[in-house]
Amino acid sequence: MYGSPVSDSTLRPAECLRSPETVMAPDIRTNMFVGQTTPSLAVHHAEIDAIRLSAAVPEPIAIQFETARNLYLYAWHVYRFYMVAEVQVRILANVTDDSGPS
Repeated sequence: MYGSPVSDSTLRPAECLRSPETVMAPDIRTNMFVGQTTPSLAVHHAEIDAIRLSAAVPEPIAIQFETARNLYLYAWHVYRFYMVAEVQVRILANVTDDSGPS
């Protein structure tokens, strides 16, 4: 273990485990990058749903891509999931680059 244990009282509320009552609320940072309209979960979902892979993509890659899309969707609730989703996509990009013809 490194250093002292971290308690919920030392973290900002947005970084802590959500309670059952707040788990479905958007992360407070969700509204940071808003244009003229307030974002909605439905619009966020539609934007993610518009990103598709070809049916020719191998199933293991498609499953990992769907994992990234779900992480991006749930980032609505947990802002730090955006970075995890991006890492997942970057890993997939490297896997697909490495699996192509030499």
